[in-house]
Amino acid sequence: MRVALAVPRVLADWHINLATMQKMIAAAAHAGAQLIIFSEAAVTGFVNIGDPAYDLALGQPIPGPATIALSQAAREQQIWDAFGLFEHNGADLYDTALLLASDGSIRLHYRRIDPHWHHWHSRVGSMLPYAQGTQLAQISTPIGTCAFLLCGDLFNATCQQRLARLQPDWLLFPMARGFDSEVADAAQWHTQDRYYYVREAQKANVNMLLVNQLADIDPRFHYFGGALVVSKHGAILAEHPLGQGDLLVADIPEV
Repeated sequence: MRVALAVPRVLADWHINLATMQKMIAAAAHAGAQLIIFSEAAVTGFVNIGDPAYDLALGQPIPGPATIALSQAAREQQIWDAFGLFEHNGADLYDTALLLASDGSIRLHYRRIDPHWHHWHSRVGSMLPYAQGTQLAQISTPIGTCAFLLCGDLFNATCQQRLARLQPDWLLFPMARGFDSEVADAAQWHTQDRYYYVREAQKANVNMLLVNQLADIDPRFHYFGGALVVSKHGAILAEHPLGQGDLLVADIPEV
């Protein structure tokens, strides 16, 4: 089985990002991958700033322009496609991930459960748009059963327990992590912090496809990219270097 982990450099113009994603989907299919996965908020970049009007403008309905275009690409290239985007649904804004089948249909629609993706951690007594999902599900794919978590969900105790009970073959894990007070530089990521992610997948006894965003459009963070294929036993099977916008094509074990 073969997968592709896509790390494009995300720009401020979502139309350009979408065109890049379509090209990478075609490249992954040409390389023989059965599934391609992009980062969290891959369509616009993870640039929500806590201003509801600004943040809502990042969101798209589902289906919407991005999902329609990427569904067509999945169908034309006969490949499964996983990616993150901000979802605008009525008055609510979600941090969402979608898994599209090779026929273009939406097979998993996941909304991030952990609330720490936005600046306001509660909507009680407010008109703020930020919302969280409640459902964690899995679906059969050509590489085995798959489920989503998004970024901070992996370290959320409730999400971790539910993932361990669900026991998918593969965790699809788009994220957006930048250098900050906890991860100062690439050296710290390689020697320390990437193993925190490996450990959480191992605790849940799931294999993991991790893709981090590569972007400089948020002035607060440099999202440093990179990607990992991790076995449920804690081994890193394949890795894409930080700071490079490219496609990691990896052969993965049968499950």
